[in-house]
Amino acid sequence: MARLTQGKAYAEAGLSEAAQQQLSRLADILLMAPVNVTATRSTEDVELRHFLDCLVLLELPAVRVPGAQLVDVGSGGGLPALVLGIALPQARIVAVESIGKKCDFIRGAAAELELDNVVVECVRAEEFGQSVGRERFGVAVSRAVGALGLVAEFCAPLVKVDGFFVAMKGRLDVSEWSEGVMALGILGVEQVEQIPVVPFVGARNRCLVVGRKVRSTPAGLPRRPGIAAKRPLGSGAGKWGAARE
Repeated sequence: MARLTQGKAYAEAGLSEAAQQQLSRLADILLMAPVNVTATRSTEDVELRHFLDCLVLLELPAVRVPGAQLVDVGSGGGLPALVLGIALPQARIVAVESIGKKCDFIRGAAAELELDNVVVECVRAEEFGQSVGRERFGVAVSRAVGALGLVAEFCAPLVKVDGFFVAMKGRLDVSEWSEGVMALGILGVEQVEQIPVVPFVGARNRCLVVGRKVRSTPAGLPRRPGIAAKRPLGSGAGKWGAARE
């Protein structure tokens, strides 16, 4: 089993000894994955770049609400879904991922870790947001998925009114920020702010973009798969007039 070195940080985040043992097992699963689910190849990198990075989400009160319904959009290798499943045993986390091999990996990891609170939806986010996932979750999270406007269209339709949109981002330039905020407003999310975070010593340019869903997302959003990337909502070519495609 991988030997973790960040025990103090895990304890400060509220993780029990049993939860830390699960993280150790998860590190082994990630490092031995038959598919390329992370770019890391050492336990230290897994801890810093993934575990501690994901655990900054626990700084948000909405994430810690007992019985919270959370969705991880574009989950990839199950990060942050699996880490949240370990840290928040009373929460229910849905990992949305469109690539079959990655879906199988997340399911297998959750089963091995006995995380009954993590389930996988192997579907495009746009399709999920126009069907059973629409306005169902208290918090929608994305990590390393894309530009803020793109992430907004994938995630905001999944959030119920009074719920929260959360994007884990690095440095945001002025245009990405302004287009993203405009897109979020179209989708029903306001009160958007950047919350700087430092998941580990030496980490730079990391923030959580957080907004509250104040009204339902208009019908027709999200648009069909592929449109959000071609004509981003909130850009000059993708404002609401073009978003009905």
